[in-house]
Amino acid sequence: MKPNCDAPSSKLQAPEKLPKSKFSRCLQSLSIGECPRPVPPHPNPLPQGEGAASSSLLRKVSGLIPCETGKRFSLSPRERAGVRGESACASQRAWTQSEIRSFKFLRSFELGAWCLFLTLTLIAAQGCRTKQTESQAARTETPASGNEAESRAAFLAAYPVFMHPRCMNCHPKGDQPLQGEDSHVHFQNVQRGPDGKGLFAMKCANCHQLKNLAGENMPPGHTEWHLPPANMRMVFEGKTPTELARQLKDPKQNGGKTPDQIVRHVAEDSLVATAWNPGACRTKPPMTQQEAGRKLLEWVGNGAAIP
Repeated sequence: MKPNCDAPSSKLQAPEKLPKSKFSRCLQSLSIGECPRPVPPHPNPLPQGEGAASSSLLRKVSGLIPCETGKRFSLSPRERAGVRGESACASQRAWTQSEIRSFKFLRSFELGAWCLFLTLTLIAAQGCRTKQTESQAARTETPASGNEAESRAAFLAAYPVFMHPRCMNCHPKGDQPLQGEDSHVHFQNVQRGPDGKGLFAMKCANCHQLKNLAGENMPPGHTEWHLPPANMRMVFEGKTPTELARQLKDPKQNGGKTPDQIVRHVAEDSLVATAWNPGACRTKPPMTQQEAGRKLLEWVGNGAAIP
């Protein structure tokens, strides 16, 4: 016997219950008679209870259907982004304008401060310059003391001796000695050397013997013919009276000598004396060695003033 496929089976499972949505619950409530009877228009207020179910139903349905009237409405994401962007741009523009005003004020304040600083600096510099000018004028108008004036005059009298070729040729500003009345660079490429006596085989003593050689323009001689050493050059060439006086007073530039030792060196040293015994056809300094020594002694004795 074939089973009856159309017969209901007791073992059939009930369909799975789906969760009721808000809208399905509202429709169920309509089907069970919660909807009130229609009420005709009436000028007087409705009796108590009438229309309550209808208003409740309308509230339920209005919760499901978006309202498209009035001020309550929804914008698309693009529209919402546009509104927010326009508001942000307006805010940004307002902030930028405020910042520009502040920046202009700060720039004006900074410019004013710099102008004030430069003005004060110029005033101070002008004041210092005026004070220095007045000081120099007062110094010019006020005569120096007798000792200072005599000291400067004595050094200025001895200054030409130091600038004469017989002295300056052995006190050059370079590392090569000078020669001749025009103080040209020494021939044979002679160099100072560390000890001032020449470099390598080219020594001063090779030509400058123990005494002057006979003949015109022959090398003068001395047992210790040399230039000042490389570490204490004692430059005379190109020095002004002021520069030379300061150098002679400075132990760091004069070989560690005191002013009295400088005087004795000029007045008594035998190598210095060759300036007044230079050999044939050579000029001598404008005053004797003893006179130069006395002028330096006068300079030092009156305070060694700087001319």
